[in-house]
Amino acid sequence: MENLHQKTVQQLQNRLKELELANKDLTERRYKGDSTVRELKAKLSSAEDECQRMKQEVLSLRRENTTLDAECHEKEKQVNQLQMRVAVLEQEIKDKDQLVARTKEVLEATQEQKANLEENAEKKQFQIGKLETSLKALSTEFLKANEIIKKLQGDVKTLMSKLKLKNTVTVQQENLLAEKEEKLQKEQ
Repeated sequence: MENLHQKTVQQLQNRLKELELANKDLTERRYKGDSTVRELKAKLSSAEDECQRMKQEVLSLRRENTTLDAECHEKEKQVNQLQMRVAVLEQEIKDKDQLVARTKEVLEATQEQKANLEENAEKKQFQIGKLETSLKALSTEFLKANEIIKKLQGDVKTLMSKLKLKNTVTVQQENLLAEKEEKLQKEQ
């Protein structure tokens, strides 16, 4: 009877030790679980902050793209206007060249005439001088317009490059944002 009692006591002591070990293990797991939960909450909060920041950045990039689109459109409009002006100037120069050529032909013919035509020849010479001065002025304006067009075309090219880069960055940010949101949904 005593042996049975001792055996029972021994079994109970062994069971107590097992339960104490199990309790210790569960307590450690609980602490680790609590720590993991805190870490995950901190990561989630950080990820949500990052997600919000990236949303703001995407909105900013979209606004900037809209501004660049408007600037690009305005530059193209200016280029078109200047190209039309250049076309008009080119026609004027062509007309002046033709007029100068005709006037020179008349002058050459009048130089063969008698002295009583010299006065008329002097008038023609004066007219040629005025036309050549006008032609030089038009040529100068034409060159200036060409320089402005080249500059504006360079500006348009630069703006298009910036727009392309901004669009690429926006797409990358939106993709990254979608991945983060998907990851956040999975973690929740």
